[in-house]
Amino acid sequence: MAAAIVTCAALGAKPAPAPDDTNGTPPSPHPLLAEFGLLREQVPEAVYVVRTRGAIPADPDVIVHARRGRCTLVSGPPEAIARLREIPAEIVAVDLGTYPGPAPARVWRRVTVADPVIQEAVDSVGWEGVLAKIQMLVDFGCRYTCGPALDAVPESLAVFFRGLGLDVALQEYYQSPFYCYLNRPGKNVIATQKGVEYPDSIFVICAHYDSFRGPGADDNATGVAAVMTAAELLSRHRFAYTIQYVCFGSEEYAGYGSRGFVQRVYVDHVNLIGALNFDMIGYWRKGTVFDLEVEANARSVWLAEAFVNAAEIYTDTPCDTHITDIGMSDNYQFWIRGYSALNNEEAWIGHEGDFNPRWHTHDDLIRYLNPDFTVANTRAAVAGLATLARLSKIRAVVDVYPKSLNPGSEGRWITGRIELPEEYDLTRVDMSSIRLNETVAARPHPAAVGDADRNGDPDVTVKFSREEVVGVLGKGDSAELRVSGSVGGERFEGCDTIRVVGLRGERTWQRWTLNPRDSSCCSRISRTRLIQRQRCRFLYPKRRARSFRYTTLRAAW
Repeated sequence: MAAAIVTCAALGAKPAPAPDDTNGTPPSPHPLLAEFGLLREQVPEAVYVVRTRGAIPADPDVIVHARRGRCTLVSGPPEAIARLREIPAEIVAVDLGTYPGPAPARVWRRVTVADPVIQEAVDSVGWEGVLAKIQMLVDFGCRYTCGPALDAVPESLAVFFRGLGLDVALQEYYQSPFYCYLNRPGKNVIATQKGVEYPDSIFVICAHYDSFRGPGADDNATGVAAVMTAAELLSRHRFAYTIQYVCFGSEEYAGYGSRGFVQRVYVDHVNLIGALNFDMIGYWRKGTVFDLEVEANARSVWLAEAFVNAAEIYTDTPCDTHITDIGMSDNYQFWIRGYSALNNEEAWIGHEGDFNPRWHTHDDLIRYLNPDFTVANTRAAVAGLATLARLSKIRAVVDVYPKSLNPGSEGRWITGRIELPEEYDLTRVDMSSIRLNETVAARPHPAAVGDADRNGDPDVTVKFSREEVVGVLGKGDSAELRVSGSVGGERFEGCDTIRVVGLRGERTWQRWTLNPRDSSCCSRISRTRLIQRQRCRFLYPKRRARSFRYTTLRAAW
């Protein structure tokens, strides 16, 4: 598939080949084994990572291979592993035979200037809106996958996403009977927003909607609220890349929901560029670090850097990045299939101080959430996704006047004329959003809508400060000027080239005071040439010679 550079994103790349397409190459060692200090021959192919608060109770059917922090690597029959839920524990199934090998190269551009449309969306995230979404999920009570909410929760989420105008699908997936006594398939909710430039390349934002032993306000109504908020704010805009807003079931039951989703993506060879997973982002207490833990594996380092960069530009949310191969949420199903993915949560593995003590209990309630912390992390989710998927801008025709510019000459304005496709109403152009090279703001007055160039197409005429434009010109004989803005909530952008005259390279101005009868001065500039340039009156010998100020421009060649 053709690669395309994404602003603060990746080169679109095809997923790793299926196991039967490896040309006999032996599989790479799974990095999870290195995390636990084990060799491949010491463990079976199917193992489980179990996260608990204490030690795993003795069970003759469960083999403990290694422990790191609160995570333990075990193996055993599915029915024995399922019994560990009562500890309580969080379990992720791992197939050591599916690791696709070293990560391919990824390229992304660092964002340095905030896009006003994205900034407006991020700033509009508030506690009232986030709380309403959390409350909607908490009202279902315990949302365990095989309970009464098996159908009600995904159907309610589907209604929400359809109300935003998104294409929604309910994806059924297999659940082991050891985890679901009803022996029924679970359901993932997948809402799709098609990209306008690269519709076949996808970014995913996801969270699990199921809970364990309680209403799960933090685990994980907060994560789902972040996904819903991102969809609510970003579905109003056009993006270059396709976005999928995904809510998984069965994360609390060995990750069967995300496993089913990723398996289908893998089999269909979907160009999934990256996934942002949010799991427990609402609990914080005084005395602990106020930050979002960003967890990535080696394949996902570029994605972590891009996400943190966006959070720094658009929010005040501090992020702490961790590189690991131990995944304890739905992000791990992406990792083992070779996709880039992040898990964003309130606490890093082994850090008990900032981890919610009411996790997996009936006391995981809204009143224990921290509103400021929840909103800050939700804003980071919106900023990261919007930056990665990249706003698609309307292509405008821009003419800049004058066509040539001498920075040393005088003048007040640089004029820009902007033409948009005929389906857009120029009267809806937000004049305050118009920028030249992202930095020079257009003057609100004068500005006019008409047909200034008399070509039959309506245009908007705006003016930029000449002094400010000169300040952003680069070196060279010509400069590209990019004019951008918004119309009806959508971004537009167009370019024009202006010729820079009288200069080459670095520009400096010097003022010299010369006397035309001074031989030292005339050694630099001949007396005749000096008189000709200034049209001075020194041609008359009877007139008294006077000193004058001569201004010349030194050009650095």
